[in-house]
Amino acid sequence: MKICLNINYKENKANIAGITFSDWKSPIVISSKKIIKNDIETYNPEELYKKELSCLLELLQTYELSEINTIIIDGYVYADGNKKQETGAYLYEALDKKIPVIGISKIKRYEYNLVTKIVFRGDSSDPLYITSVGIDEGYAAFMIKNMHGELRIPTLLQEAEKLSKRW
Repeated sequence: MKICLNINYKENKANIAGITFSDWKSPIVISSKKIIKNDIETYNPEELYKKELSCLLELLQTYELSEINTIIIDGYVYADGNKKQETGAYLYEALDKKIPVIGISKIKRYEYNLVTKIVFRGDSSDPLYITSVGIDEGYAAFMIKNMHGELRIPTLLQEAEKLSKRW
């Protein structure tokens, strides 16, 4: 089973959502969950991962992790060619390097992000930026490109984002 995770912030709260699915090309959600976490850490752009990591781990505690074989997050795994860790890499380590993590970003945050695979989906001229750990980046990019949906953002990623925005 795979899981898409997304976080939406409001004031000092986070709404963390998870959508599970079994097949990369399927639009079918196996389960969806969300939790609201209060009193989250203050935003520090140099250490964004700390704020996000605690949220993702709290939601993942509600799942049987032995059933999850891939985690997809909204964000980066690595930031640059030197493999500067971002949220996805820290999540992978926090889970004892047992579950591969794929990061998908809609924006290019780093000018020289040499570890990013670029994926174009649908008719969009705007790419998705893919980074990963525990899974080959080329394979991860291929799977994201071929996920269900005609739009730039795959169907199930959209569902996770919508769920995180429902307070």
